[in-house]
Amino acid sequence: MLLPLVDGFNGEMLLDVEKRATDSLRPLNISIFPPERNVSGRFFNFHDYKPTFKLDASEKGRVTLTGGPLMAPYIMDQFHFHVYCTREEAEENTLDRVQVPGELHLVFFRENYQTYNKAVQRFRDGLAVVSIYFVVQGEENTNTEIATFENLIDYISQDENRTVSTTAAIEQLSTPLSKRNAPYQAYRGNLVEPIKCKNCVDVFVMEERFTVSVKQVIN
Repeated sequence: MLLPLVDGFNGEMLLDVEKRATDSLRPLNISIFPPERNVSGRFFNFHDYKPTFKLDASEKGRVTLTGGPLMAPYIMDQFHFHVYCTREEAEENTLDRVQVPGELHLVFFRENYQTYNKAVQRFRDGLAVVSIYFVVQGEENTNTEIATFENLIDYISQDENRTVSTTAAIEQLSTPLSKRNAPYQAYRGNLVEPIKCKNCVDVFVMEERFTVSVKQVIN
């Protein structure tokens, strides 16, 4: 599975390498402060037109990830969407041979490395990614938070250089993660381009999925 990264590092992350046993791992925990206020950032196209929301610098530190095998808090840098519209795309983007129509990736870096770029260079424990798969059902199953980005995705897709300042309700986007003792699968990933490093990224795939409508995936 290939996962794009941002912030000046056009890397790809190969996730299908090592699956961790989760029986002995702590629950994952996402903290948002204050939880009632949306996080501000910019929404833009990145790496082959993947819709990406990057948190403003002043907002970083408001959203943190702890637990699992992580030995320190990790700060959210960005999230992005993947939608696999063809069978070929779905076959190319699998984890343990499971095909899904799309997914949301929440990307974090280790807090004491201060910035995303520095964390990437630390390799062994710099990054953590949470993946939430989509499952498609009828039109009545529209995901409201993802729906708020639909018009923006259409808008920025018309021009690869467009950037929109907006906000995101991280609490709603991370629902499968924020539930108490939420089940997940844990992996280690590799960066393969442009810098190669093995076993350098913690990846967590939530067992609960987001239900989306057919229209949301097609759009």
